[in-house]
Amino acid sequence: MIIDLHVTLCLCLICKITELLTDKIRRAVMEEFLQLELVQVNFRHGIRTPSVYEANIVNVTDPKYYGTIGFGQLTNEGKCQSYRFGQLLRKKYDKFLGNYEPNQLHAYTSKFDRTKMTLQLVLAGLYPPSENNRWHATLQWMPIPFDIAPNICDTLLTPHQYPNFYRLLESELNLSEEYQSEMTKYNDLLDYVEKMANVPMRKKLIHYSGWIYYAVKIHKLLNLPQPRWCSDEVMKRLRELFKYNIDAMSLTQKLKRLNGGTMVRRVIENIEENRIAENPKKIYLYSHHDLTLAAFERAQGIKVFDIPPFASAIILEKYRHVNNVEYVRFLAWDGKDNEFFVVKLKGCDEFYVYEDYRKVVEDVIPTDEDLKFLVNDN
Repeated sequence: MIIDLHVTLCLCLICKITELLTDKIRRAVMEEFLQLELVQVNFRHGIRTPSVYEANIVNVTDPKYYGTIGFGQLTNEGKCQSYRFGQLLRKKYDKFLGNYEPNQLHAYTSKFDRTKMTLQLVLAGLYPPSENNRWHATLQWMPIPFDIAPNICDTLLTPHQYPNFYRLLESELNLSEEYQSEMTKYNDLLDYVEKMANVPMRKKLIHYSGWIYYAVKIHKLLNLPQPRWCSDEVMKRLRELFKYNIDAMSLTQKLKRLNGGTMVRRVIENIEENRIAENPKKIYLYSHHDLTLAAFERAQGIKVFDIPPFASAIILEKYRHVNNVEYVRFLAWDGKDNEFFVVKLKGCDEFYVYEDYRKVVEDVIPTDEDLKFLVNDN
């Protein structure tokens, strides 16, 4: 029996090594004949302090706990995360990007201090001043312009903030027997949290499940006081509840089109526009939130992160083969590691023919009418 077990383990190890070597060989062969043409980066902001509302939930509202930073702002660790991500992008794409050229970059952020600061820091790490751009003898930084969403609600970066999306979400979830059945498993948890935290969890479950989860998680990350009622087991179930509700925001095709589909449409538009542009872009940067990144993943049938960590990212690369066929590849970053990792579409190779990718996502690309529905005030 012991010998059989050893043989089985050895065979498994050999298969795994063979698989890894095969992937490396395939990647090396592909990269030999591919030319990178465009990089598009979607990322969540770095670690932040709690919002006022989250601080109220855990009854830690004294500003002294958050120093001079304030509520809902990047912490020093979050700033370091964001800057480091920019450095990793520079390391990965240094040869492709070269020195800073304004017409080769587009950077866009949602209208929150933490996402604006995150983008500034990513840009600082990505574009240290070259000799030609140096304006200060000792400061290794240069100002780089970026665009900011005009409103809290934005069809690209925060489509889930629109009232029409939330009304549709409630309607779809009320009609879903699967969702309603799943939520009954958490009735005892909801009763307990509503009583202990004095919050109406069931009133807006999507929102409150996230607020409660982050209220406790952020205070734990910052070594701040935590509510006694929130044991490890309660926190585990809160995470499950929040994760399931993130999934529920992409439960149907229509929800996918109005949520993550807006970003899918944009990255495809960027690729198409770049083909004919006189001065094509080399990189697009989008700084936003956990729900935005999660929806972008789920709209394309990939799930890298069940709950996107602070500073995590999804990168879409577009290549051209020597035979003129276009390919795309997804990479991701978890906000911690020193390297990006490959993400594959279900049943697909690492490098995926762009036209085939278009077919995979065509059902989640919103129409102009979809976008009008989203923003309509009536």
